[in-house]
Amino acid sequence: MTPREKILFILEEIFKHRKLALSEELIIIKCHDLEKKLDADEVSSILNKLMCVEKVINLYYLGYFDDSNNELAYKIQLTPKFEQCYYGAVTGKGSDLKSFRDNSSLDAILKSNSKISETEDDNEILYELKYHDLYCQISINGILLKNPQYGAVNSIVFEYLYNKPDKDVSFNELNEVVKANLDKNLDKPLKKIAHELGFVGDRKKLFFITTKNSARLRTKITKKDLIGLNIDISKILPKK
Repeated sequence: MTPREKILFILEEIFKHRKLALSEELIIIKCHDLEKKLDADEVSSILNKLMCVEKVINLYYLGYFDDSNNELAYKIQLTPKFEQCYYGAVTGKGSDLKSFRDNSSLDAILKSNSKISETEDDNEILYELKYHDLYCQISINGILLKNPQYGAVNSIVFEYLYNKPDKDVSFNELNEVVKANLDKNLDKPLKKIAHELGFVGDRKKLFFITTKNSARLRTKITKKDLIGLNIDISKILPKK
């Protein structure tokens, strides 16, 4: 498929599911419906483009399709511009859309990092980090990231930071927590703990900020938090 055909496919699937949705504001599409022709990274890149460049969707995220928690789905919120974008694309009259000015520019955008621009709903939560202490499960938007060993250094440090979101916690304070639980000192860098828990690259930059002497965990990321950052948001969610 050409880049143009790929983005047309995504628009057509959104349009088809919108007609079946209970609410036109939130469209839920099972992952396999979009990934039957494209791989997950391509789908994510195109949705990022529709959100950040064309602004025809306000946000999208991955979550479970229903309460059975056994099938992932894209949840997409549309803007009033979607209708114009869709009909302009399928009729070939979408010359005002950046995506369709030429295929080479679309190719470049599909391959480049997605950057967030400010919109009206910049306080919408895009990513939410959760920790299930009973099962020691760390997840982002309901997708399992890591299942650290209960009572190990990594799980003790993470749980302590999770209960103090958006606060800088010193290495010395974390060391005291580890000593109280395991009767030994914290003997590894905080950056290494973050990496072992799956927080690497841009995912670490967003959620698990570390220095030599402190760490800070963020549990909720809004569009506003992403503005101005050189973040590839297609790399934030764990691979399913």
